[in-house]
Amino acid sequence: MAEAEWAAFLLSLVYVVLNARQNVWCWPVGAASVLVYAWVFYSSKLYADSGLQIIYLLFSFYGWLSWKKIHNAQHKPIKRISLQTAFYSIAITGVLFGLIYYILHNYTDGTVPLWDSLAAALSLTATYLSARKYIINWPLWIFTNTIYVAIYLYKDLQLTAILSVLMAALAVYGWWQWKKEIVISKCSPPA
Repeated sequence: MAEAEWAAFLLSLVYVVLNARQNVWCWPVGAASVLVYAWVFYSSKLYADSGLQIIYLLFSFYGWLSWKKIHNAQHKPIKRISLQTAFYSIAITGVLFGLIYYILHNYTDGTVPLWDSLAAALSLTATYLSARKYIINWPLWIFTNTIYVAIYLYKDLQLTAILSVLMAALAVYGWWQWKKEIVISKCSPPA
């Protein structure tokens, strides 16, 4: 399993760097990483994380199509979240958390169902917001990866815990990159 964890680790790093640079190839690289991580997490009895990887695979296709529709991800505008979208995102995250927790707590032998459920629900929301190019996805990823560090250390997945620390740092970088883009687009004359 160590080799699979290394492969997923490296692919995940490449995914976040490409995403921060708004490179559409982040989505196929992300798809490869989630397939490997699905197996790693299933083997570690992190069932929400394992199932989440399959959902990430679907999001990877969605992100790819969404970003490719404009032919260049950098031409798809970065958006600030509206109050209505923020409300819906919070509500949907809460429902997902409750549903995932109920399933994990009642139907699996998962050892951290509460935290696994919370991190999974937050991850789904952050991935959706990333695919839609809402800048708020980056601080949400920072928070979510902080939770994942604790989970992975508890589950003895040190490499993946390190990945979560790096992902949080890369999320800071992505947030900074996207904030510059918003500032530039506000200062640029309309096309």
